[in-house]
Amino acid sequence: MLFGIHLMHRWAVRFGLDWDRVFAAVGWMLVIGFVGSHLLDVALYNPRDFFDPRVVLDFRSEYSSFGGFVCGGLAAYVAFQRGGVPLLRGMECTLYGFIGGWLFGRLACFSVHDHPGLPTTFFLGVAIDGVKRHDLGFYELLYTIVLFAVVLVTTRRRRYDGYVAAVAATSYAPVRFALDFLRVRDATYAGLTPAQWACFRCSPSGSTFVARGRRPEAR
Repeated sequence: MLFGIHLMHRWAVRFGLDWDRVFAAVGWMLVIGFVGSHLLDVALYNPRDFFDPRVVLDFRSEYSSFGGFVCGGLAAYVAFQRGGVPLLRGMECTLYGFIGGWLFGRLACFSVHDHPGLPTTFFLGVAIDGVKRHDLGFYELLYTIVLFAVVLVTTRRRRYDGYVAAVAATSYAPVRFALDFLRVRDATYAGLTPAQWACFRCSPSGSTFVARGRRPEAR
């Protein structure tokens, strides 16, 4: 979180955003993002436990990535609107910091093998409880390293508003959709995990930002 906030501050200063106004929204994004991430994980992956206060109030347990994206994003939307921060530019600043912080998040997932996958002979497989498996946290860490490097290099000069969202959404959706087929113990609906269903919304959103940026007036 600290590294992500540091990146947000650098972005705000570099591209002329009012950092005080942006920072005023950070607390709301973090609290609502984490709480919403946990509650949506319980609701979608363990719905039978949703009315069990021991599970719902146990914030040491599972979190949903997309739940955090949605709830944190909504909190940012409201906070930026109330604080007078230009929405697309504020969200882009937030997402830039989030991607950097996500590196540490997925590193943590990998360090304790939070997301074991199917058994494999793939050379990137990891021994988990005596079985060589796909480690989905490790794979997402590798993806995030590449994504962060691409964003870092390609934003050395100012691009159109929403550029970071375009890159992140259009790349993350297909990667996450494919990786979820390797998961074990995940709840599915009509054969797909909740995250895979969310990818159907994430990808078009990214394409919208790409199309926006290709319009001459957006540059």
